[in-house]
Amino acid sequence: MQSRTCDFLCNLLEVLAFLSRPTLANAMHGSRYWGRPAVRERNLSDLSKRGYLRLEKGDRSPKDRIVRLTEKGRLRALGGRDPEICWSRPWDGKWRMVLFDIPEKDKRLRDKLRRHLHAQHFGYLQNSVWVSPDPLDFERQIFKGSDINAESLLTLDAMPGAGEKNSDIVQGAWDFDEINTCYAEHLEILNERPAQDSWASDKGKSPLGRWIKAEREAWQAAVSIDPLLPRPLCPPGYLGEKAWKLRGKTLETIARKLAKMKLFD
Repeated sequence: MQSRTCDFLCNLLEVLAFLSRPTLANAMHGSRYWGRPAVRERNLSDLSKRGYLRLEKGDRSPKDRIVRLTEKGRLRALGGRDPEICWSRPWDGKWRMVLFDIPEKDKRLRDKLRRHLHAQHFGYLQNSVWVSPDPLDFERQIFKGSDINAESLLTLDAMPGAGEKNSDIVQGAWDFDEINTCYAEHLEILNERPAQDSWASDKGKSPLGRWIKAEREAWQAAVSIDPLLPRPLCPPGYLGEKAWKLRGKTLETIARKLAKMKLFD
Protein backbone atom coordinates (compact mmCIF):
# COMPACT_ATOMS: atom_id res chain seq x y z
CA MET A 1 0.00 0.00 0.00
CA GLN A 2 1.37 3.46 -0.88
CA SER A 3 2.30 5.71 2.03
CA ARG A 4 -0.44 8.25 1.27
CA THR A 5 -3.05 5.51 1.13
CA CYS A 6 -1.70 4.07 4.37
CA ASP A 7 -1.93 7.48 6.07
CA PHE A 8 -5.48 7.87 4.79
CA LEU A 9 -6.36 4.43 6.13
CA CYS A 10 -4.83 4.96 9.54
CA ASN A 11 -6.39 8.37 10.11
CA LEU A 12 -9.79 7.32 8.82
CA LEU A 13 -9.83 4.19 10.97
CA GLU A 14 -8.67 6.17 13.97
CA VAL A 15 -11.90 8.15 13.84
CA LEU A 16 -14.27 5.42 12.65
CA ALA A 17 -13.19 3.04 15.40
CA PHE A 18 -15.02 5.20 17.92
CA LEU A 19 -18.24 5.90 16.01
CA SER A 20 -21.08 3.40 16.28
CA ARG A 21 -22.72 4.44 12.98
CA PRO A 22 -20.18 6.44 10.99
CA THR A 23 -21.23 8.12 7.75
CA LEU A 24 -18.98 9.51 5.08
CA ALA A 25 -20.11 13.04 5.88
CA ASN A 26 -19.57 13.03 9.63
CA ALA A 27 -16.53 10.75 9.80
CA MET A 28 -14.25 12.95 7.70
CA HIS A 29 -13.54 16.33 9.24
CA GLY A 30 -13.27 18.46 6.11
CA SER A 31 -12.35 17.61 2.55
CA ARG A 32 -9.22 19.78 2.79
CA TYR A 33 -7.77 17.26 5.21
CA TRP A 34 -9.00 14.10 3.50
CA GLY A 35 -8.01 15.19 0.01
CA ARG A 36 -9.81 15.90 -3.26
CA PRO A 37 -13.08 14.01 -3.84
CA ALA A 38 -11.61 11.83 -6.61
CA VAL A 39 -8.62 10.85 -4.46
CA ARG A 40 -10.85 10.24 -1.45
CA GLU A 41 -13.16 7.98 -3.45
CA ARG A 42 -10.23 6.03 -4.86
CA ASN A 43 -8.80 5.51 -1.38
CA LEU A 44 -12.13 4.41 0.03
CA SER A 45 -12.59 1.92 -2.80
CA ASP A 46 -9.08 0.58 -2.28
CA LEU A 47 -9.58 0.14 1.46
CA SER A 48 -12.90 -1.57 0.85
CA LYS A 49 -11.27 -4.02 -1.57
CA ARG A 50 -8.58 -4.75 1.00
CA GLY A 51 -11.22 -5.68 3.56
CA TYR A 52 -10.66 -2.81 5.99
CA LEU A 53 -13.96 -1.05 5.31
CA ARG A 54 -17.46 -1.93 4.21
CA LEU A 55 -19.31 0.74 2.27
CA GLU A 56 -23.10 0.83 2.49
CA LYS A 57 -25.80 3.14 1.15
CA GLY A 58 -27.34 5.45 3.70
CA ASP A 59 -31.07 5.77 4.23
CA ARG A 60 -31.33 9.57 4.31
CA SER A 61 -29.77 10.81 1.07
CA PRO A 62 -27.34 9.62 -1.63
CA LYS A 63 -24.52 11.45 0.19
CA ASP A 64 -25.30 9.75 3.48
CA ARG A 65 -23.09 6.75 2.81
CA ILE A 66 -22.19 4.56 5.76
CA VAL A 67 -18.57 3.57 6.20
CA ARG A 68 -18.26 0.60 8.53
CA LEU A 69 -15.12 -0.92 9.93
CA THR A 70 -14.56 -4.62 9.46
CA GLU A 71 -12.84 -6.63 12.18
CA LYS A 72 -9.69 -6.51 10.07
CA GLY A 73 -9.96 -2.73 9.93
CA ARG A 74 -10.61 -2.42 13.64
CA LEU A 75 -7.49 -4.42 14.47
CA ARG A 76 -5.49 -2.33 12.01
CA ALA A 77 -6.67 0.81 13.79
CA LEU A 78 -5.59 -0.67 17.12
CA GLY A 79 -2.11 -1.46 15.85
CA GLY A 80 -2.73 -5.11 14.98
CA ARG A 81 -3.76 -6.39 18.42
CA ASP A 82 -6.69 -5.74 20.74
CA PRO A 83 -5.07 -4.80 24.09
CA GLU A 84 -8.14 -5.62 26.15
CA ILE A 85 -8.33 -9.15 24.73
CA CYS A 86 -4.61 -9.64 25.29
CA TRP A 87 -4.67 -8.45 28.90
CA SER A 88 -7.78 -10.51 29.66
CA ARG A 89 -6.50 -13.81 28.24
CA PRO A 90 -6.09 -16.58 30.81
CA TRP A 91 -2.68 -17.81 31.90
CA ASP A 92 -2.09 -21.35 33.13
CA GLY A 93 1.00 -20.47 35.17
CA LYS A 94 3.44 -22.05 32.73
CA TRP A 95 6.20 -20.36 30.77
CA ARG A 96 6.91 -21.50 27.25
CA MET A 97 10.62 -21.44 26.56
CA VAL A 98 12.50 -21.63 23.28
CA LEU A 99 16.18 -22.51 23.63
CA PHE A 100 18.31 -22.83 20.55
CA ASP A 101 21.90 -23.18 19.42
CA ILE A 102 21.53 -23.40 15.67
CA PRO A 103 24.83 -23.96 13.80
CA GLU A 104 26.42 -21.24 11.70
CA LYS A 105 25.64 -23.18 8.53
CA ASP A 106 21.95 -22.65 9.32
CA LYS A 107 22.31 -18.91 9.96
CA ARG A 108 19.32 -18.05 7.76
CA LEU A 109 17.10 -20.35 9.79
CA ARG A 110 18.45 -18.95 13.05
CA ASP A 111 17.76 -15.38 11.93
CA LYS A 112 14.29 -16.40 10.78
CA LEU A 113 13.56 -17.86 14.19
CA ARG A 114 14.75 -14.75 16.00
CA ARG A 115 12.68 -12.50 13.78
CA HIS A 116 9.62 -14.64 14.41
CA LEU A 117 10.12 -14.67 18.18
CA HIS A 118 10.55 -10.92 18.21
CA ALA A 119 7.47 -10.39 16.04
CA GLN A 120 5.44 -12.60 18.41
CA HIS A 121 6.58 -10.46 21.36
CA PHE A 122 8.59 -13.16 23.08
CA GLY A 123 10.88 -11.86 25.77
CA TYR A 124 14.49 -12.95 25.92
CA LEU A 125 16.47 -13.76 29.01
CA GLN A 126 19.51 -14.40 26.83
CA ASN A 127 20.02 -14.19 23.06
CA SER A 128 19.14 -17.86 22.67
CA VAL A 129 16.64 -18.23 25.53
CA TRP A 130 13.23 -16.75 24.77
CA VAL A 131 10.03 -16.93 26.85
CA SER A 132 6.31 -16.43 26.41
CA PRO A 133 3.25 -17.03 28.60
CA ASP A 134 1.35 -18.44 25.60
CA PRO A 135 1.33 -21.95 24.12
CA LEU A 136 3.75 -22.56 21.27
CA ASP A 137 2.06 -23.31 17.97
CA PHE A 138 4.53 -22.27 15.30
CA GLU A 139 7.44 -24.77 15.29
CA ARG A 140 6.11 -27.07 12.60
CA GLN A 141 5.72 -24.27 10.10
CA ILE A 142 9.04 -22.60 10.82
CA PHE A 143 11.10 -25.76 10.80
CA LYS A 144 9.20 -27.68 8.15
CA GLY A 145 11.75 -29.39 5.94
CA SER A 146 14.69 -28.41 8.17
CA ASP A 147 17.12 -30.84 9.79
CA ILE A 148 16.85 -29.53 13.36
CA ASN A 149 17.15 -31.73 16.44
CA ALA A 150 17.02 -31.34 20.22
CA GLU A 151 20.69 -30.37 20.32
CA SER A 152 19.91 -27.35 18.17
CA LEU A 153 16.44 -26.38 19.38
CA LEU A 154 14.45 -27.19 22.49
CA THR A 155 10.99 -25.97 23.47
CA LEU A 156 9.72 -26.40 27.02
CA ASP A 157 6.68 -25.79 29.18
CA ALA A 158 8.24 -24.69 32.44
CA MET A 159 7.57 -23.26 35.90
CA PRO A 160 10.04 -21.65 38.30
CA GLY A 161 11.69 -24.43 40.29
CA ALA A 162 14.11 -22.74 42.63
CA GLY A 163 12.12 -19.90 44.16
CA GLU A 164 12.27 -17.58 41.16
CA LYS A 165 9.37 -15.16 40.93
CA ASN A 166 7.30 -14.70 37.82
CA SER A 167 7.79 -10.96 38.24
CA ASP A 168 11.55 -11.47 38.02
CA ILE A 169 11.13 -13.40 34.76
CA VAL A 170 8.97 -10.60 33.35
CA GLN A 171 11.45 -7.89 34.28
CA GLY A 172 14.33 -9.90 32.90
CA ALA A 173 12.66 -10.78 29.61
CA TRP A 174 11.11 -7.42 28.64
CA ASP A 175 12.27 -3.82 29.06
CA PHE A 176 9.29 -2.28 30.83
CA ASP A 177 11.21 0.91 31.56
CA GLU A 178 11.35 1.55 27.82
CA ILE A 179 7.74 0.44 27.39
CA ASN A 180 6.56 2.86 30.08
CA THR A 181 8.62 5.68 28.60
CA CYS A 182 6.78 5.21 25.31
CA TYR A 183 3.40 5.15 27.05
CA ALA A 184 4.29 8.29 29.04
CA GLU A 185 5.06 10.10 25.77
CA HIS A 186 1.75 8.90 24.36
CA LEU A 187 -0.13 10.16 27.42
CA GLU A 188 1.44 13.58 26.96
CA ILE A 189 0.17 13.73 23.39
CA LEU A 190 -3.32 12.65 24.46
CA ASN A 191 -3.41 15.61 26.83
CA GLU A 192 -2.35 18.03 24.09
CA ARG A 193 -5.22 17.60 21.63
CA PRO A 194 -6.11 20.83 19.82
CA ALA A 195 -9.08 22.94 20.86
CA GLN A 196 -12.29 22.18 18.99
CA ASP A 197 -12.50 25.66 17.47
CA SER A 198 -9.35 24.90 15.44
CA TRP A 199 -10.57 21.63 13.91
CA ALA A 200 -12.05 23.28 10.82
CA SER A 201 -8.97 25.38 10.04
CA ASP A 202 -8.66 26.14 6.32
CA LYS A 203 -4.94 27.01 6.48
CA GLY A 204 -3.16 23.82 5.48
CA LYS A 205 -3.81 20.52 7.17
CA SER A 206 -6.21 20.55 10.08
CA PRO A 207 -4.52 20.74 13.53
CA LEU A 208 -6.74 17.83 14.50
CA GLY A 209 -5.42 15.82 11.57
CA ARG A 210 -1.83 16.45 12.65
CA TRP A 211 -2.70 15.52 16.22
CA ILE A 212 -4.45 12.29 15.15
CA LYS A 213 -1.35 11.26 13.21
CA ALA A 214 0.99 12.08 16.10
CA GLU A 215 -1.24 10.25 18.58
CA ARG A 216 -1.45 7.17 16.39
CA GLU A 217 2.30 7.06 15.85
CA ALA A 218 2.98 7.41 19.58
CA TRP A 219 0.48 4.68 20.41
CA GLN A 220 1.93 2.29 17.85
CA ALA A 221 5.47 3.00 19.06
CA ALA A 222 4.43 1.91 22.54
CA VAL A 223 2.25 -1.07 21.68
CA SER A 224 4.77 -2.42 19.14
CA ILE A 225 7.27 -3.19 21.95
CA ASP A 226 4.68 -4.13 24.58
CA PRO A 227 4.06 -7.89 24.93
CA LEU A 228 0.57 -7.09 26.32
CA LEU A 229 0.96 -9.76 28.96
CA PRO A 230 -1.97 -11.29 30.83
CA ARG A 231 -2.93 -8.99 33.71
CA PRO A 232 -1.47 -11.22 36.49
CA LEU A 233 1.95 -10.77 34.88
CA CYS A 234 1.87 -7.01 34.27
CA PRO A 235 4.45 -5.31 36.53
CA PRO A 236 3.60 -2.61 39.11
CA GLY A 237 3.53 0.85 37.58
CA TYR A 238 2.75 -0.45 34.09
CA LEU A 239 1.19 2.41 32.08
CA GLY A 240 -0.34 0.43 29.24
CA GLU A 241 -3.86 0.16 30.59
CA LYS A 242 -3.91 3.79 31.72
CA ALA A 243 -2.93 4.92 28.23
CA TRP A 244 -5.46 2.57 26.61
CA LYS A 245 -8.37 3.82 28.72
CA LEU A 246 -7.53 7.48 28.21
CA ARG A 247 -7.03 6.89 24.48
CA GLY A 248 -10.48 5.33 24.16
CA LYS A 249 -12.13 8.11 26.12
CA THR A 250 -10.32 10.85 24.19
CA LEU A 251 -10.94 9.47 20.71
CA GLU A 252 -14.57 8.66 21.46
CA THR A 253 -15.09 12.25 22.60
CA ILE A 254 -13.50 13.56 19.40
CA ALA A 255 -15.54 11.20 17.24
CA ARG A 256 -18.81 12.23 18.87
CA LYS A 257 -18.00 15.93 18.41
CA LEU A 258 -17.02 15.37 14.78
CA ALA A 259 -20.33 13.62 14.15
CA LYS A 260 -22.15 16.82 15.16
CA MET A 261 -20.03 19.21 13.13
CA LYS A 262 -20.72 20.37 9.57
CA LEU A 263 -17.18 20.23 8.23
CA PHE A 264 -17.57 18.30 5.01
CA ASP A 265 -17.61 20.27 1.76
